[in-house]
Amino acid sequence: MKQAIVITNVDSLLGYALAYRFLEDWNRSNDKDKTEFRLACCKNEGLHDLERLGGQIYEMGDYGDEDAMHHLMKNVIYVLFVPTNTQNRMKEGEAVLKSAHKEKVDYLAMFSFLGLDGLEGLEENKMKHLNQMLQLEKKVPEHFDKKSYCIIQSAIWSQFFYFFGPMIEDNNEIRLTVHKKAKWGTIDLGDLVDAVYNLSDPSGVEQTGKESLGQLYVSNLKKKNCTLFQFTPRHNFSAEQLVHDASQGLEREDMTYEKTDASRLKDYLRGIQNDNRFRERPHHHTVDRPYTFPLGRYLKKGVIETLMEYLDFIDKGKADIETNQLADALGRDPQDVRHFFKDNRDQFRHLR
Repeated sequence: MKQAIVITNVDSLLGYALAYRFLEDWNRSNDKDKTEFRLACCKNEGLHDLERLGGQIYEMGDYGDEDAMHHLMKNVIYVLFVPTNTQNRMKEGEAVLKSAHKEKVDYLAMFSFLGLDGLEGLEENKMKHLNQMLQLEKKVPEHFDKKSYCIIQSAIWSQFFYFFGPMIEDNNEIRLTVHKKAKWGTIDLGDLVDAVYNLSDPSGVEQTGKESLGQLYVSNLKKKNCTLFQFTPRHNFSAEQLVHDASQGLEREDMTYEKTDASRLKDYLRGIQNDNRFRERPHHHTVDRPYTFPLGRYLKKGVIETLMEYLDFIDKGKADIETNQLADALGRDPQDVRHFFKDNRDQFRHLR
């Protein structure tokens, strides 16, 4: 009987990128008779490449169907849990955790935002979406012992700045709701999925040949004996430094930064949602991996609202966290934001 690996929310940018990265490596292995990848989504849209790589798509609707969840989690050894961005995030997330526990999943990795425990120190906390993510983080150890789970928190991905390509090209500026002195950072999404893969990478480990890929992944994760990974850049930056690095990387002069209000930024992002420049992944030659490119359809209401809350979290100084965990998982320095802009200069020019 095959053992299964589940990745949830593959119709989001992170879920899709994780699935693509793991499936690429699985296709190079000799493990297809032992392991299958089940890819859960709310809606099966634009997932053809994942199916082509051998992933089995499970269209879950709202993840609330107990029979569907049982079918998804049966004979599963490892779950990569990417929470949804719907109004029912908490209910759906709990359904994933309960079902994974009930079906005796060996290991679960949950993906979250960097530093959310900082929410508890805020005098005024109206960040509904971030609070739900924090509550889900707390639910994980209720269902799994400390050797059977980890929470992977990450800084915002540098690919977020692709959404600002039209703004940069039209106005030579970046507008965010973060004050210019606040310290924060971004990481490359490609680095993130590589790091997640490397945490469980079975290459170089002595094998009997009888283990499934899932068993090897879980064995390596358990050896890490770590329940919290915080993936950050080596060094954070201010908005002023961000604009300086972007102008150097993109070879643009006199770029400026403006702190804008939330309603204005929301309107901008809503406009990007249906912008033709973000309908398809790039087909031309690009340094960045096409599967890490953010499509406009990912900017659903819940995603925009969550992003706005996290920018407010940054503005309050709660995301100024630096660790070496990303570099350690990669075995090299992660890409910094200046090199992200420099390496993807041509891609930004295609967003004119």
